[in-house]
Amino acid sequence: MRQKWLLYALLFSVAINIAAVGTLVYYWVGPHGRSAAWPPKSHRGGFEETLGLSSSQKVALDSLRARYFRELRPLRRQLHKERRRLSELMEKDTVDSLALKTEARRIAELQAQMELLTMKHIREMANVMTPEQKEKFHKLLRERMWRHHPKR
Repeated sequence: MRQKWLLYALLFSVAINIAAVGTLVYYWVGPHGRSAAWPPKSHRGGFEETLGLSSSQKVALDSLRARYFRELRPLRRQLHKERRRLSELMEKDTVDSLALKTEARRIAELQAQMELLTMKHIREMANVMTPEQKEKFHKLLRERMWRHHPKR
């Protein structure tokens, strides 16, 4: 009974983490299959205008964005595969707790890699900006985070 409870707790924890990372990725990265310049200029929420970026800064950020999505894409594909495997394991009549834990760890590792890649990308973006732009940029990021994840 205790082992079954632990399994359910683990699955619940994995589900919460998947939802949290999925939400962050959706709001910070955008949908699958978009071009390297996602989000399109018309959907960047006035980001470039708000920060007052120069044309050379825009070019540099577009280059960083393209690289970020190239690096992120294989991680997202692998995460999708691992989630599919977890789903298949859970559909079986007999549940192998060790296999579920192993799969959950793989998913958690991929999520951590994606988070680190996103944080690296944000730092690289900030390095292109002036101190005043960095201050505005970080304020925008905080506002976006709290808008989608308000304090409770």
